[in-house]
Amino acid sequence: MVKEKKKLIKLSQIIFTICYFICLSFLCCFSKDILHKDTIKEVIGIVSDCFILPGLLYVCIAAFCLVAKTGFFDAIAYGCKLFITSFAPGKKALKKRQTYYEFKQMKAEKGRKSYPFFIIFGGIMIGVGIIIDIVYLCL
Repeated sequence: MVKEKKKLIKLSQIIFTICYFICLSFLCCFSKDILHKDTIKEVIGIVSDCFILPGLLYVCIAAFCLVAKTGFFDAIAYGCKLFITSFAPGKKALKKRQTYYEFKQMKAEKGRKSYPFFIIFGGIMIGVGIIIDIVYLCL
């Protein structure tokens, strides 16, 4: 039951990623007015851009997630949490504050999520965009 739920969550994440890519590609295509281009070379150039740019975005998101997984941003997260809890109403009752070491231990126990499909999907989109770009340059 738990494995099925995890597979369903992973599948929904992948479907969301693909839908987001499609939306970004259509936004890119229509922002460059693809329907009113005269030559096929102009259209192929726009389609190439619409594959490469979202692909680069996904690779950057994957790199950001990889850096965050190493714990690079833990100090910033701890500082923000401490700042917010010191000014939030109702949080004054906390007598003992969590130390940075305890915060790091809690993060390590929870585990950190990894999103490898971002880099895989982004790499595929960049590859397709480069292939379309080669076709564009050959025309």
